[in-house]
Amino acid sequence: MDLHIHARIATGDGAAVSLSGGGVAVPDPASGLLRLYLTVTLHSSDARYAWLNGLPVWTTGTADLARAEMQVAGHAPPPG
Repeated sequence: MDLHIHARIATGDGAAVSLSGGGVAVPDPASGLLRLYLTVTLHSSDARYAWLNGLPVWTTGTADLARAEMQVAGHAPPPG
C-alpha cells in the first residue's frame, strides 16, 4: 500500500508540530500486522521547535488495523 500522511503532534509543553510524508505499508502474513516504511518532514511555528523545520526523518514500524494501533520509531540524520 502506498501511504501519504499528515499528522499533528502535541508536545508535552504545549507546542504543535506538523508531520507530513509518505511511504509504504507491507502486509506481514505471519503477524497480521502492516510493516511501515515512511519518510516524513517535520515543521513547527513554535520557536522552541524551530530546529525541527524541514528535518527529514526515516521511520519504521507496525500498524495493527484490528486494534487501531500504530507504533513507529524515527531516525534523523546526524547534525552537520
